[in-house]
Amino acid sequence: MKLNRNILFPTLLIIQIVINLLFVINSNYLFIRTILSFLSLVLMPGLLLILCLRIKNLRNYEYLSYIIGFSLSLLILGGLLINSLLPLIGVIKPLSDIPVIVGYNLLLLILGVITFFRSKDLNLSISYPKFSKLNWFILLSSLVFLPLSIFGAVTLNNGGTNGVALSMIVGIVIYIFTVTLFRKHLVDDIFPPIIYFIGLALLLSYSLRSWHILGWDINLEYQMFQLTKTRLLWTVSNSLDPFNSCLSITILPTLFNTFLKINDEYIFKLVYQLLFAIVPINIFLIVRRYTSSLVAFFSSFLLMSQEFFYMGLTSVTRQEIALIFFTCSVLVLLNNKIEAKIRNVIFILFGASLVVAHYSTTYSALFLFFTAYFLILILRYINGKSQFINNLIIGNQRLKNVNLKLIPLLILLVLTIIWNVFITKSANNLKYTISGMYRSIGETFTNNNRSQTVYSFLFNKNYSYSSDQLDESIKKFSGQYLRLNKIDPVLKGEIVDIYKPHLVSYKPLFQEKNLLTSISSYPYTIAKYIIMLSLFIGIIYLLMNKTNNNIYYDVEYLFLAIASLIFIILVVILPHISVAYNVERVFFQSLTFSSFFILIGMEIIFKSFRSLKYFLILSVLVIYMLYQSGVTAPFTGNVLRVNTSNTGMEYDEHYIHEEDISAIKWISNRYDNYMYIYMDFMAIPKFKAFAGRNINKIQYVIPNIIDKSNYVYASYSNTHGNIAFIDDIIYSSGNTLAISYPFNFLNTNKNLVYNNGGAKIYK
Repeated sequence: MKLNRNILFPTLLIIQIVINLLFVINSNYLFIRTILSFLSLVLMPGLLLILCLRIKNLRNYEYLSYIIGFSLSLLILGGLLINSLLPLIGVIKPLSDIPVIVGYNLLLLILGVITFFRSKDLNLSISYPKFSKLNWFILLSSLVFLPLSIFGAVTLNNGGTNGVALSMIVGIVIYIFTVTLFRKHLVDDIFPPIIYFIGLALLLSYSLRSWHILGWDINLEYQMFQLTKTRLLWTVSNSLDPFNSCLSITILPTLFNTFLKINDEYIFKLVYQLLFAIVPINIFLIVRRYTSSLVAFFSSFLLMSQEFFYMGLTSVTRQEIALIFFTCSVLVLLNNKIEAKIRNVIFILFGASLVVAHYSTTYSALFLFFTAYFLILILRYINGKSQFINNLIIGNQRLKNVNLKLIPLLILLVLTIIWNVFITKSANNLKYTISGMYRSIGETFTNNNRSQTVYSFLFNKNYSYSSDQLDESIKKFSGQYLRLNKIDPVLKGEIVDIYKPHLVSYKPLFQEKNLLTSISSYPYTIAKYIIMLSLFIGIIYLLMNKTNNNIYYDVEYLFLAIASLIFIILVVILPHISVAYNVERVFFQSLTFSSFFILIGMEIIFKSFRSLKYFLILSVLVIYMLYQSGVTAPFTGNVLRVNTSNTGMEYDEHYIHEEDISAIKWISNRYDNYMYIYMDFMAIPKFKAFAGRNINKIQYVIPNIIDKSNYVYASYSNTHGNIAFIDDIIYSSGNTLAISYPFNFLNTNKNLVYNNGGAKIYK
């Protein structure tokens, strides 16, 4: 099927007219308007821009990645433009329906007219894929994971068993082994959709848990979204929280809400997951430049096997959007088929979108890009002056022909400074991290002030706390609080013994030690160390082995991987930065560059096994994934995951029940601004997300700081588990502690004024 401009542009125009008519008559029968609007938003602006730029000779799915990336960039930057300009001409609610819809249609019109006159020779060829029966069977089989994922989450939400959720993950493992078995008969083009369906299934298995949003950051992100949506205007003054600087959770979801008209929470729970699932495809496309489809597929699977992929990022939605821009920027950076000037413009476009999407991902990206650039610069300078450097596989010519240029990087740095320092003033977190990192250098090799995730990541070790430490820390915290706040506490002085909180331990399913529970973590630990070791082996092998020139890679890609390794090492050894930048988050972002070198290293490790090599590599990845996903937990007594269980610490920390929402709305309607509300640490973001108003006077539920006349909120988890969560006031490591909830104190000294069978409120 051939498409020229006389067919394509009228078709796009008709589609957009239909969408506009559906808005005019306010019809959304069978969600047709929602579906058409979504496809228009994520495809049409990007398609017009890619045609306008005359980008040709790319892989089909690479076009799709650019189109989605371009569309999101134009939406987020265009939304900022509307939000900034319309108030200047008297429109006080620039993000209301009419300005947004008119602005979007105007964007399409301008792009369409420019593209129409620039594409006189446009001749698109669309053909159905000619797959063999085996390829069609493998491809269509991957679709089964989506209903399994959704049904598994819904079953758990309704109080059912985890059988469907577990079978989905086990099914993915069996499926990937099948793909590996038939690898010689599979064509390249089936891998991207397979990756998308697997990735989306994993994402939805977590994001669709609970009938409400699930996680920590996502609650505060939802609060920022609601502030923008309510005012129909984004301003820096909406909130002083750094989250407010992220347009990915303020303007972008407000735009989606205008067009899609779905439940606000499902913009984060569903729409963002549909978009973020292209990131593993971007990794595949990047790695496929240098190796086989199967190895590139394994690289994507390594990314998707991370707990942070489908449990961490689904609750940090601003970073999901940021990582789309980040991986797209890397994809275009390494693409030599695009003219240099156009490539730099696209790189800056994605970079600018990244800047306004998420501050910390921007800082990480700038660190990686600048570190790689200066490493290349240094190596280029000393090339020929050192025998060691001369022995490297990288020649002088390759060092000169790199796409990573200084001018685009400086432009991104300037944009970052303007946005985060002068406009949103959200750079305080970065200054705090740098100053704290400098002060804590002396504690580099001590345990204090280091995030627990470092120990979990490296050694499967967690902090342990004693009752004496808890008592001393609470005494110190409450003393400082009482000195700084004028309140009339119920208790005068220290907490008496009968009201003292004590640490609560989440017991594993197997109460007694046995051989299975003792050795259960060994396979995972071995798999994790093989992955880490493979990264070093892969990088060193490609740097030093001059005889193996058949492995092609871009120089900047290698040095971006080295920069990623440097970043991981810094996070591990510097105590303060390990709290500010979660090591799992850093490792995940580094996989954009390092996954290829990890797979090269694993191929070297298992080289002697020949025909079994890929199955052994996959076995390592599968063991890693099964442990991370929580599949092994019911059988080994390890940490229970929310995506496969209705019990455990993660469930109690993050799950939102209907009773919680009802109680939050009840207390919000009766709250006076001068009052404090006392609640546990994990309830605070949930409360802020659904209170429907700014409530900042919130404090921990510690008996001797509770005021006589103020409210105390006990969530569903508090009430049914008799537990409370506080952040780590012992080491300030960013961890969460479970302690006993002071119901005996509240029942004796406060009045129960609300009880819906799940949550309680005292006064």
